[in-house]
Amino acid sequence: MTNAFIVRSRSGRRARLSLIPALGMVLVGSAAMAPVGMAQAETATGTATPEDSAVVLPELAITDTQTAPLSAVSEGSGTYAPKAATVAGKVPAKLKDIPNSVSVITREQLDDQHLTDVDHALVWAPGVTVRPNDNAQSWYQSRGYALSVMHDGMPTYDGLSGYQQFDTAVYDRIEVLRGPSGLLQGSSDPAGSVNLVRKRPTEELKGQATVAIGSWDYSRETADLSTPLTTDGRLNGRFVVAHTDRDYFYSGVHSEKLLGYGILEFKPTPDWTFGYSSTWQHDDTGLFSGVPTYSTGLSMGLDRSTNFNTSWTSADWVTHEEKIDAEHRFGHGWSAKIAASWREQKFSWDDGYAGSVNPATYTTTYTTRDAEATYYRKGLDAYVTGPFQAFGREHTLLLGSNLDIYNQDWVRGRATQAGVVVSNGSTLSQGNLSRSTGGETRMTQFGQYGQARLQILDPLTVIVGGRNTSFDSDSRSMSSSVWGNWSQGGKAQNEFTPYGGVTLAVTPETSLYGSYSEIFVPQTATTSAGTTLPPRTGWQTEVGVKNSLFDDTVNASAAVFLLRDVNRAITDPNDTNYSIAAGKVESKGVDLEISGRPLENLKLTGSYTYLLNQYLRDTRNTGATFTTWEPKHTVKLWGMYSFDDGVLKDFSLGSGVLAKSRTWATGTRLEQDAYAVVDAQIGYKINDHLSADLTMNNVFDTEYWATMRSTTNNMYGEPRSVMLTLKAEM
Repeated sequence: MTNAFIVRSRSGRRARLSLIPALGMVLVGSAAMAPVGMAQAETATGTATPEDSAVVLPELAITDTQTAPLSAVSEGSGTYAPKAATVAGKVPAKLKDIPNSVSVITREQLDDQHLTDVDHALVWAPGVTVRPNDNAQSWYQSRGYALSVMHDGMPTYDGLSGYQQFDTAVYDRIEVLRGPSGLLQGSSDPAGSVNLVRKRPTEELKGQATVAIGSWDYSRETADLSTPLTTDGRLNGRFVVAHTDRDYFYSGVHSEKLLGYGILEFKPTPDWTFGYSSTWQHDDTGLFSGVPTYSTGLSMGLDRSTNFNTSWTSADWVTHEEKIDAEHRFGHGWSAKIAASWREQKFSWDDGYAGSVNPATYTTTYTTRDAEATYYRKGLDAYVTGPFQAFGREHTLLLGSNLDIYNQDWVRGRATQAGVVVSNGSTLSQGNLSRSTGGETRMTQFGQYGQARLQILDPLTVIVGGRNTSFDSDSRSMSSSVWGNWSQGGKAQNEFTPYGGVTLAVTPETSLYGSYSEIFVPQTATTSAGTTLPPRTGWQTEVGVKNSLFDDTVNASAAVFLLRDVNRAITDPNDTNYSIAAGKVESKGVDLEISGRPLENLKLTGSYTYLLNQYLRDTRNTGATFTTWEPKHTVKLWGMYSFDDGVLKDFSLGSGVLAKSRTWATGTRLEQDAYAVVDAQIGYKINDHLSADLTMNNVFDTEYWATMRSTTNNMYGEPRSVMLTLKAEM
């Protein structure tokens, strides 16, 4: 009985569970797994020998349950309240059973608010701030730091901010975990993680199509078809296309984006599921990177339509992803899953943009660029999970491993031209720019993770876990068309990241919780002794209360958190040529959230976030605000009411508000006072298969800064706009 656990079934018989094949798949990443063998065994007595090294666990039993597994799929739920989420532990768990701040933007909310890209979707995510970098990609932040990303639960290093994301037509839901996510993510900032979860095929024929037109020559068409591909229902497929063609409120910019997504799911037996998907997206767009300030740092007071970029400024994004996965269900609630992904993103751009403007002469220095970059990502993730009984109670175990490989290369030609009158800058010629500078980066991250949910008492659950991570990166640069040597980047070996949490079910609907989580970021700065600084470490403690109200149709939560980012590199006071790991940043605040369907005809989601972050110890900034463009107070509200009788029968009314307190930009004198943006919508159900709605965003045409960056690249928020959408469903 070598390499086996002795377990006791509920019937009282002992059995041997051969875990080594399953763990071998998880930890080595093989593509197949030997089935778990359940065989009757004799009682083990005496001292075990190397030939008979079974481990006897007291009253340990594989749980045999006929209960249908909890599903996190949000499509077709008709609500903004998810039944479950997977972002905190791979397998679906009810939000009130997760001892962290977790929010889900369901498919229903994506459709109702017409959140067609990840940028606009995360604008409505509680506790998240979105800052556009240009009109094609953004920066996403929470609790003072940049968010990381997972795709269907698979971590992707540095894959969210600064990269164009897929159209949301491919996603079932967007999950957001706020606070360090080191258990599953590995190395990253302590903000948390966004889990982008794709649509899967349905077992029945289902389809929908939408057509929309709106302000600034906006048009959009989508089609989504899910269908069985064999008469026995073992092979199902889903196919999604989306096309968006538009101008913008700033002048001279046009974009056309096309997406195609296909996924096949094959179930040869009730115990096996295999999946394969391919996604391709092309965005051919004019590029707008914002407007400058005066050289004094003051706003130029420009009209929101102003665009000083050169007329030939443009960008081209092509993103291609392939995924495969396999899942085996052993019975007794145990299952194993392995998934692999490959993604390539090519980005080329030509731009000319203005620097700060002399207020006396109205002249500036223009920077022109001709560049391209390619990002390659490969990922592998495998885990085994299931329930077991010990000491008379049921618990759950998760064991897994993942591999993340990231490569980036870029080349660029760059020139500057001074003394240009900014109003004439759009007529500058591109010239002949030699791509003589560039860089390459390689990163590999490999880790093993485990999590146990232990039912200590009927109302008390303790969640413990940890991750062991190895991280390695290097890079090289090109100057004057000559490539340099590779140099070591961030590195960590067997870095352990612990996690702990507890939930207390005060009532069946209400739970109290507390948690502690960590994450790390390797550093490259060196000490005066010639050694590399230890990794930055982010840790967070959080306590809160969660409620599931109105027969589980509404989720409500309140949380208080304290986050510290320590071991930050700061200048060595004894030798300014070197660094010491003594910097410290603190982020603390409150999150309040409610979402769901409190009435049959009312869907709503709302949140309030209070955030205070500052440098506790830094060479120059001790006591100063750490992230000035994340507001101290943020309110997000959206609701929709449908009428089923009376004169308004078949009509629906929706409205929302996004309100933020004062923010400002460092290095300039730009400041954004508190403001609120109100949206409104009226819809009509024409029949069981056809509906239409008219949406007005920024009803009161509030003027505000969406991005305050520096003396250039500052972007206004979108003015009032309207959009008419027609939707057909099978």
